[in-house]
Amino acid sequence: MARRKKKRKMHRQGFPLGIQRRTVIKIGVLLLVTLLLCGGGVLCRKRATNLESELLKAIELNHPDRVQSIKRVLDTPFYRLVAPQVQGSIELANRKLTYLQASCNRLHQRLSNIENGGRVSALTIAERAGIERELSSLPPKMGTPLSKRWQALCNREQQVLQEQKQNFINNLQRPLPAMPPLTGSPEQDLAVCRKQLEEIRPRLSEFYTAPKSFNLSQQLIEPVIKQSRELQATTAAISSYMLFCDEIQRVRSYQRHVEAVRRCNAAAYEPAAKLLSLAPLLPPENEVKSALQKVGYLTTNEQQQLAAAQTLLKGGPTFTAEYPAVAEQAHMVENLFTAPSLYTKLYQTTTTYGVTAYSEIKPRFDYDDNRVYLTRSHLDPLQNLENRRVRLDDIDRVSIKVIDASLLMKHINISKKTFFLKANVANLLTQVLNFRHNDCPALAQAYVYYTLLRLIDNHQHTHMTGVRHCPTLREHAINFIQLVRRHNLDLSIPGAWLNNSPAIQKAENDFRAWFTTQAGADYTAEIKSNFGTLGRVGLQYSGYINATGSPVLFRELPPGTTVWYMSAGGFRAGAIGSPLEQSLPYSPIFNAL
Repeated sequence: MARRKKKRKMHRQGFPLGIQRRTVIKIGVLLLVTLLLCGGGVLCRKRATNLESELLKAIELNHPDRVQSIKRVLDTPFYRLVAPQVQGSIELANRKLTYLQASCNRLHQRLSNIENGGRVSALTIAERAGIERELSSLPPKMGTPLSKRWQALCNREQQVLQEQKQNFINNLQRPLPAMPPLTGSPEQDLAVCRKQLEEIRPRLSEFYTAPKSFNLSQQLIEPVIKQSRELQATTAAISSYMLFCDEIQRVRSYQRHVEAVRRCNAAAYEPAAKLLSLAPLLPPENEVKSALQKVGYLTTNEQQQLAAAQTLLKGGPTFTAEYPAVAEQAHMVENLFTAPSLYTKLYQTTTTYGVTAYSEIKPRFDYDDNRVYLTRSHLDPLQNLENRRVRLDDIDRVSIKVIDASLLMKHINISKKTFFLKANVANLLTQVLNFRHNDCPALAQAYVYYTLLRLIDNHQHTHMTGVRHCPTLREHAINFIQLVRRHNLDLSIPGAWLNNSPAIQKAENDFRAWFTTQAGADYTAEIKSNFGTLGRVGLQYSGYINATGSPVLFRELPPGTTVWYMSAGGFRAGAIGSPLEQSLPYSPIFNAL
């Protein structure tokens, strides 16, 4: 009853009851649907965001299959509606897939081209690096098959290259022809050497034009290079010798003869090298006459010849009234005979702890207090007022040695008073050179030898010294002065042997060894042997000895004419018409005017 009243009331107010109820229901349903749609949209957008993150991660990790499966879900109208922000990631995925597929197709095409007749070695380094870089950028599923194809191509080519390289090396190392025997005939030897040189030269070209991929060692071609150089040197030497043979027939002076011999570079051509072995023996033109004095040629005038004969053959004095000494030489002799260190016997006392002293009286050994007592000589370089008297402890650590240069002066047996009246300097030099005594310092011997050398070196009349007749003396003088300079010694002042420095000790040992090595020479005897008495004559270049040992003369010389020519030992004399014994090929020939 009440409900009916209420309905009637509502009806009376303008809203039928049924309509109101339906309206309420619709509104409720609408609200429910709205809520469901909003919740579903939120969930779908969250799902789309998660899928997008997975897509980007798959792109980053280079997983195209995963990218494709995620993209297949996201790239739909529904997700484009509910999550339009994922479109950028989908486009990125499309580009990634397109790039990978294009790279894969490109690599496939390049490998196919190589497989169908191309070569890996034909690619540049940049192209090969590009292929390998692209292969490494592909995901395993796409890249692995292509990588295997690429590796197979590289291995195949490497094997082919290795076989080609080995064949090339075997061909390059085939046995070389033996060096041709040299007959001594320049024309024939030159032709043989040139022919062999042409045979081996192609190997050099083969080596230097080989593919860089072979990476050949230089040692492979060294035997060919060596033989090629030997052949080139031999052909050059033969050519030089042939030019010399032609030139020597046209020269008309000794100077041109020497120039031709020394210009001929035939050392690599053994037959010619033996023939031209005299080259180091040829003296300069201005020394030829001096050299010929050894076999009897003299250029001094009659007065000089007689004076020289008296000195050099009979052992007379080097300085005479006609050929006196100058003031400088007299001063040197004065120093030689007034130097106290040359005439004083000294005792050299040395300790193991570095003390050295010189005394003129033998040191006193006192065994009671185990000491040695001595008084320094005024010749001792270390002597002064404060250390004249020396006391050395521990006798067992003290050694004494006699230093006596006067033994040498007694041996040569000449005095200042009689020097310029009797002294034959060449004889004195011989005595000094051959003197031996353990108590005489070698530097004292060197001082006397040096002073005597300076005496004859400064002689105004060189024919009186005998030096030009004594090659041994000239050689010794050169070697001796070189030794002096090497030790930076001042031998113009006596007494150097009293200095106990390491430098002086080294010089002492070296000069003692030098005198020992040169012992046995006799300058006086050599001068007598080489002094000639042919007289005043001129000298002219008249020809040479040919390769067969026969004389080739540029002017007529009557049979029996004396000529001079070279032998291994120097100049020799012979006669035209007779065999010139021991003659050296291409020796100059001289005759007296």
